[in-house]
Amino acid sequence: MRREVVVAFIILLSTLTVVPQVEAVGLGGEDPGVTDTVTWRVGDKWVYAGAFDPTILVQSAGVDATVGTINGDATTTVDAVSEVDIDGIPTLVYETSSKADFDKGGVALEGYTGNLFIQYQVDEVRRVSDLAKLSTDLSLNVRYVPYGISSLTQQIADITISTDYDPMSENYDFPLR
Repeated sequence: MRREVVVAFIILLSTLTVVPQVEAVGLGGEDPGVTDTVTWRVGDKWVYAGAFDPTILVQSAGVDATVGTINGDATTTVDAVSEVDIDGIPTLVYETSSKADFDKGGVALEGYTGNLFIQYQVDEVRRVSDLAKLSTDLSLNVRYVPYGISSLTQQIADITISTDYDPMSENYDFPLR
């Protein structure tokens, strides 16, 4: 009988789970190694191969044009990490900017052949937790230089489009893989 009590006691002890003592820490705590969000730092940069066909844009300005696709690189940079108030809740956000300069020779506008120069910039504010967009400011500046003579430069378009998203524009599903 005594042996049965000892075996029962050992079996009982082997089924117990010891829960380790855990301490809650704030933002300054150590990363446990698992995260459902991306971590960007100020100064992080990405370079994207870009393609841009401004034909419709130029034609909508009332100009007879044959442009075609212009290729170039766009660079996205994390400019700041800040805190904004969203519905009364302080929320961390990334402020990013994407910039590109596109140019193409041999472009025909209004019967003239020349070079087209496009300055492209997008400034975005994204929530850190899921990269949802709060706002976007898109700027395009389009100039045309007929025959490559800079004194004949024509401003074709100078466009700025600002968008505030409510609800925020969510493009990603986490965790990212």
